[in-house]
Amino acid sequence: MADLKTESASLSGGASKMSRASDPLAQPLSDFKGASNDLSAFGALGSLLSATGQIREGMDQLTLIVKALHGEWQAQGKAMEDVGKVLDQVDEMLKDEAAKRQG
Repeated sequence: MADLKTESASLSGGASKMSRASDPLAQPLSDFKGASNDLSAFGALGSLLSATGQIREGMDQLTLIVKALHGEWQAQGKAMEDVGKVLDQVDEMLKDEAAKRQG
């Protein structure tokens, strides 16, 4: 039963960290997305190579991928939290059953 409690605590801690993993990335992601609209750093070279459209599209795709990854992290965190709660419930049920057998 102690193993379940330890596992539950570990899952809960991991779930919390997983759910907050994207927090520090919100502002940099926003800045990155905003930069895709201003590709002036490429200057004439970018326009000569017609690369700005492709770069903008690539940056937009990267932004969407990172947002999807953030959603996945949050979903994984929620699943870990749910499993931790189930382990807590199983632990309590086992304690109750052991108490009934002894008493």
